[in-house]
Amino acid sequence: MKFVKIAAVAIGLAAALPVATPVAAQEAAAETPAAEQLELRRGMWLISADGRRVGRIDTVVGEENAPVAVTVIKGMDIVSIPAETLSPGEDKGKVATSLNYRDIR
Repeated sequence: MKFVKIAAVAIGLAAALPVATPVAAQEAAAETPAAEQLELRRGMWLISADGRRVGRIDTVVGEENAPVAVTVIKGMDIVSIPAETLSPGEDKGKVATSLNYRDIR
């Protein structure tokens, strides 16, 4: 009798695991920052929140799957933009930041 209860519990757990795994994967994907899902490449245009072109991405800082920041040449300065402020631009090859042009220093 005890074996039957243990087997029933084991079967119940085994049946629940495949259902729980996709849900856990979806939650993990939802928690992934936008910058990690965003493809960042050298040469892409960076557009400020007020619609001005800041410059082209010169360097992607961090690991390939987990960028921390990008560097852009703005005028005569090299500026660093945090990856958490970045999102896909309206056009292909462009990246938008939530920072205004004047805030980027």
